[in-house]
Amino acid sequence: MLFQWTAIHDGQFRLLRRNPYTMPGQLSYTLETYTIGQAPPYVAVDYARESDVRDSRVTLNGRACLVSQSAAEALRRAEQHNAHCLLWVDCLCVRWNDEHESEMQRQWQGEILRHAVSVVA
Repeated sequence: MLFQWTAIHDGQFRLLRRNPYTMPGQLSYTLETYTIGQAPPYVAVDYARESDVRDSRVTLNGRACLVSQSAAEALRRAEQHNAHCLLWVDCLCVRWNDEHESEMQRQWQGEILRHAVSVVA
């Protein structure tokens, strides 16, 4: 069964917490919701958006989700240097197919990036 996002409210955003029992090379996370400016330290993950092809599997809250190869590679790089840190990556932390949420998150994206302890590309 594919992953289903739950709604968030204005001023909130989602972060990824790596599942501790994940096998090397697998991308498996739990999505957690926080208030912008009040979240624990996190790293923002940037990636090349050159393709809309989603062919790399990620597990979110135990459910399958597909992302681009570029996003998957960026997540792996971020994990190498930030193994225990929360991560923010827009393709997984924002429900872009929901018009209300995507507009709300676009408005907050600058704040989300400013509060990150670093940005990994």
